[in-house]
Amino acid sequence: MAEAKRPVIPDVRLPNHGGDWTAEDKARVAAEIGAACRSGGYFFLYHHGIDADLLSAVYEETRRFYRLPAAEKIKYNSSERSQFLGYRGLGREKSTAHAGAEACEQYRIGNTKGALGAPVAADFYHAPFEKGACLFKHLVDLGDRVLSACADDLGLPAADFDSSMNSPML
Repeated sequence: MAEAKRPVIPDVRLPNHGGDWTAEDKARVAAEIGAACRSGGYFFLYHHGIDADLLSAVYEETRRFYRLPAAEKIKYNSSERSQFLGYRGLGREKSTAHAGAEACEQYRIGNTKGALGAPVAADFYHAPFEKGACLFKHLVDLGDRVLSACADDLGLPAADFDSSMNSPML
């Protein structure tokens, strides 16, 4: 019996580690992303410009936070008031797949719609994850560039998706 051939996940290599791109660079990246999205729907992205040291720092920051006692973590509890930024303890999330609660902890950083109510500020919820918030900003910028390339490949204006991405992760 013949083994099923595993699909190859395409590579997309960004020019200049995410810096300024020439028109040819933009066209190549747009075509590669478009082809990848049409074939399998996913791809590996290389030369994205996100420093490996930042990624390591985010992992360490995360380990440090989740090692804290529950009484410390709960100070950052997420709520409607925080626009759901912050900590969600064990069992706080309910599953749609079963009747029980999820056996995981979560912490959400991200953008908000305008200012959070006084005295709560988004910076308070980002405080335990300073490096994570920095990574989030880099990923939003990278996502904007990838979506711009998708728009280019579809023959749309490069900023066509911008209005849908004004407040990601709300």
